[in-house]
Amino acid sequence: MNPRYSRARFLTFACVIAAALLSLFARLAWVQIIDHGQAHRQLTEMSQNVSELLPRRGNILDRLGYPLAVTEACYEVGVSRPEYWRDDEKTKRLAGLLGMSSREIQQKLRGRHTHTYLNRSVVLPPEKVDALRCQPYLSVDERLKRSYPMDGVAARLLGRVNRSGHGDAGIERLCDTILAGHPGRVLDRYDAAAGTAPIMRQILVKPVPGRDVILTLDH
Repeated sequence: MNPRYSRARFLTFACVIAAALLSLFARLAWVQIIDHGQAHRQLTEMSQNVSELLPRRGNILDRLGYPLAVTEACYEVGVSRPEYWRDDEKTKRLAGLLGMSSREIQQKLRGRHTHTYLNRSVVLPPEKVDALRCQPYLSVDERLKRSYPMDGVAARLLGRVNRSGHGDAGIERLCDTILAGHPGRVLDRYDAAAGTAPIMRQILVKPVPGRDVILTLDH
């Protein structure tokens, strides 16, 4: 093999590699120094999401104040990073907020590395909900359920609520603007290492609950 030819090929190859590395370093320098703000904004947008927070719907009462239609709230509470909450002190704090035992929580988190629900239907007072939402790596999702405690009394008159939470027939539809309230806005922050569940939820605008409607009907 011709030594000159081999040396020329080697120099050409070395120049191509050097040019590629120089281009890569230049791009990294551009992102870190000049375009840092835009890259940070894009990363922030990918790691958070603003969504609507449904308000509690008002109750429908008979003329004596007995409930004909009510909205019940329960919560799904989950842990997005189980390893963070395995510490004894943190587990005790979480158990106190959820009304569970530390041992029960530790059993649910044992061996888990992705999002894990601690309770899928727990009833909590507002102060505990706010306290939980301030904790890191927790998901606290409210579930609102419309129920009619009088066993179907005046069912056709009262109507029903559709999946979007608005009245679909009867009084529920006629008085929807009174009962529905106004939705709020919530900011969910995500971590790619923690799965699809948000690691933290921040309420930007609190929802305004709907007002009650009192009928002349006597149950």
